Amino acid sequence: MRALILAVLSFVTGCASTTKARLQNIPLMRPGISKADVLDRFGEPDQVLKRAGKEIWRYSVYSDDSAHIYPYRAEMEKDVLQSFEPDSGYVPRAKKYARRKSRIRSTTSVP
Repeated sequence: MRALILAVLSFVTGCASTTKARLQNIPLMRPGISKADVLDRFGEPDQVLKRAGKEIWRYSVYSDDSAHIYPYRAEMEKDVLQSFEPDSGYVPRAKKYARRKSRIRSTTSVP
């Protein structure tokens, strides 16, 4: 039983710790870098939107200790980064899951 708990915990923490999307990497995201550089520095985005000839890449950016997740957006035009900034209109993946999980728990709880 103890081995199972350790395996599950290492898997859960391992998923967040292997992401390139970290707060410490934000200074690397400067306007003018290529699409390939963005992918190399931050990995694949969580979501890609296309608007008026631009691509908006949404990321869940993890704190260095993986305790917090921050929403960020990269604006790409012609495969070049135009801006990288916080995104107030996006709920990161882990928060969506936590909200959905709490909603399920609240609807199935016995009064």
